[in-house]
Amino acid sequence: MRRTLPLIAAALLVLTLTGACTSKSAAVAQAKKSGKLAPKPFCQAAYNLDEAVATVKNSKRLALLTLVVDRAPAEIRPDAQLFLTGFQRAERGEKITPAQRKRYEQASNNLERYANDKCALFKQNQPPGGDM
Repeated sequence: MRRTLPLIAAALLVLTLTGACTSKSAAVAQAKKSGKLAPKPFCQAAYNLDEAVATVKNSKRLALLTLVVDRAPAEIRPDAQLFLTGFQRAERGEKITPAQRKRYEQASNNLERYANDKCALFKQNQPPGGDM
């Protein structure tokens, strides 16, 4: 069981960065409508997390995710904080109910979509001439 908890935490983080869900939160919809880009410090933190997700240990992911939360714009901060809470709980080995997991995954997906929409996160690593 102890061995699977870090895997759960990593899976939650990967869900954030792969867009596993298609529903939209009000925050993401509002941000998309406004046409505003996210602040550069938030985008840089999200980009750094995206780049490191597959190659660093959970403790480093936690530090990067905390930075994303600290720099998150007000419209997405609640989702960012909720996702961070879920990641921390999984890291500590706390029991997470299916309902809680669903909430954490939804927050993760909302954060991923927001970063993608407002920072063009996934377009930054696109190969030349590639279309996403």
